[in-house]
Amino acid sequence: MTAETPAPDRRLAQKQRTREQILAAAAALIEGDLPGRFSVDELVEQADVSRRTIFNHFESLDEILIHVGVERLFVFSDALETSLANAAEPLDRSAVLAIFADVLDTDVLPEVIAYFMSTMGMKPSYTAHSHQLFHGAFTHMSEEIVEQIVSASDVLDRFDADLIIATVIAGMETVAKHWLNAEPLLHTDGASITPESRIRFHALFARLAATWRAGEPPHLHEH
Repeated sequence: MTAETPAPDRRLAQKQRTREQILAAAAALIEGDLPGRFSVDELVEQADVSRRTIFNHFESLDEILIHVGVERLFVFSDALETSLANAAEPLDRSAVLAIFADVLDTDVLPEVIAYFMSTMGMKPSYTAHSHQLFHGAFTHMSEEIVEQIVSASDVLDRFDADLIIATVIAGMETVAKHWLNAEPLLHTDGASITPESRIRFHALFARLAATWRAGEPPHLHEH
């Protein structure tokens, strides 16, 4: 007969289920008909838990938003790990940054950035608070990515990998800032991105990727 699961294990499993329940409720509120900043009371109702339960698991709403955002970044982490493992050339700093440029060059990236910027209000905008969320989510994943880089490279140590991550985060924050501040009217609501705005985003990202590859940045034509 199988021994009964010890009580501490059951409590740990229940704690994890409750945590996931809260995060799922937060994601549902963000992706609902009125995307934007939600209140603790709205999260309590959506998750069907008490305020005390929420703050037993998370220190603040911002921490919840960061964790939900990190889930959206996992697609890039998985793709990065695969690209690092399959790289044919020696993985020095330039090679790793070139891989970042390839992995991040997708139509998913502007959607992820718009998510972070729209959690603070009805329309995406680059504010100090949205910057904090964006930075927090990338930083939250940085340790995992550092491990991926160090494991895949024979010439880069943790210090080198940390510098690469800092370069990537700073670059993405700069793209987000210029994209959202230059033409905010292109964002019609908190969830959609117009074709014109998407074109501008990819033009800005191309300039960033060119610097990562140590090439000449292309000229940005206004649209």
